[in-house]
Amino acid sequence: MASQWGRKETVIWPPQVPVYTIGTMILSVPIVMCLLLGMYFTKPFLAREYTGDFLKSAAGAQFKMHSSFRLIFLQGGKKAPRVAQHQDFVPGSTILPNGKELNVQLSPAATAEGYTTFVRAPERKMSDDALYGWFKAAIFGGDDVLSAYGLAVGEAAMVVIFLLCFAVPLDFKRGKKMKYGRLLRGPVMSAPSNSTPF
Repeated sequence: MASQWGRKETVIWPPQVPVYTIGTMILSVPIVMCLLLGMYFTKPFLAREYTGDFLKSAAGAQFKMHSSFRLIFLQGGKKAPRVAQHQDFVPGSTILPNGKELNVQLSPAATAEGYTTFVRAPERKMSDDALYGWFKAAIFGGDDVLSAYGLAVGEAAMVVIFLLCFAVPLDFKRGKKMKYGRLLRGPVMSAPSNSTPF
């Protein structure tokens, strides 16, 4: 019967993992989210509303898919509904039928045309490739997905790299200390007054 010598460790503490690097990567998540949200809220109303659809159509366009989308239309009176454009909105306040309040309202030009409100149309299957091209040209000013939020991603990457410049050396230093018991810089000297006589 085989025998086992020594003590079987079930928990190794402190953990022998790059804790500073892992902590930096975890910390980078809220930083990235804050930067992306900050840029998201600076976008025009339609760009904010269509960001999810823009990402969805960009992915679907790679596989020539036809997905369901709900576009925003202007409505009012006997006017035929039409797809909303950037110039149809100005800062203001609009309360939707469901009670949700938006910080935009129809522009004077849109109301002069006879439109009184804007709504999400029912779902309709469309070509992802064609809709992605429309989003890119008409809503996001010619920017693709990366360009639309590239500045925030670049800023987040710079912050993460800056933090890693401190975290990685700290992990190397910690690893050496755990392996050899202390920092490799020679014996630790003490004052004669701290010595204990025989």
